[in-house]
Amino acid sequence: MSAVKLSTGVKNSDNQAITNIEDALYALGVRDNTLSAAEKKALDEQGYLILNGIIEKSQLKQWRETFDNLLAQDKIEMAGAYKARGTRHLSDLVNKTTMFDLVFTSPRLLAAVHQILGRDFRLVMPAGRDPHPGFGQQSLHADAANYSPYQPAWAVTSLWMIDDFTAENGATRLVPGSHKLPPNQLINPAATHPRQIQAVAPAGSVLVFNSFLWHSGMLNRSQVRRRALQVVYSPTDMGQYISSAYQRESGFDMHSPAAKYILGL
Repeated sequence: MSAVKLSTGVKNSDNQAITNIEDALYALGVRDNTLSAAEKKALDEQGYLILNGIIEKSQLKQWRETFDNLLAQDKIEMAGAYKARGTRHLSDLVNKTTMFDLVFTSPRLLAAVHQILGRDFRLVMPAGRDPHPGFGQQSLHADAANYSPYQPAWAVTSLWMIDDFTAENGATRLVPGSHKLPPNQLINPAATHPRQIQAVAPAGSVLVFNSFLWHSGMLNRSQVRRRALQVVYSPTDMGQYISSAYQRESGFDMHSPAAKYILGL
């Protein structure tokens, strides 16, 4: 994907209307050098990138407490989604709390999303995932089917690591470069791919990857948790976002026009 092209015309993002993704990204602090040349190359060629330190260490305790408080509310369900055995899910997170608003305002994350998509995009409602010890194994899969190596990405997925992702607690596995290949699925969840790696990283990191990349959760073989937010960003030309879904009781007036643009408001 070509490098991010950003407008330099946004001077006052608090008062000025935002009409395109380039101005929105610029107003939110994204610049051509927000990602290094090596990071952009990794996204293009390997299909993924781990961004360390996106969630500040001082905020991690609050993220964990908020995540667990939401889990305790029985009314929160992942509507229409399959409930994996041994895994707890959260949905509708943006409407329920302001704690996770970083998922649509982080400059480095947004720069990575645009590097992959290269066109206008919006946030799709974030979800949460928390596999119990002894669970979490998935078969290798892609979130979207790639029928041509020249086809633009259909979406970008990011995993916000609220806990450390380790080999023992089942850090997500990836097959680097597989976003350029036809769709594949290893039906046996325990089957391995000769080129797979695990996205081992400390809490506060974000794994971001092309929707065509082959990946899966792994078995949590430890006695510690692996809480994460799963956040998807979709191009507007795919029509997979619904702006009316964002109806948080407190509203979104606190956010700049640029942040609202990412939400589709």
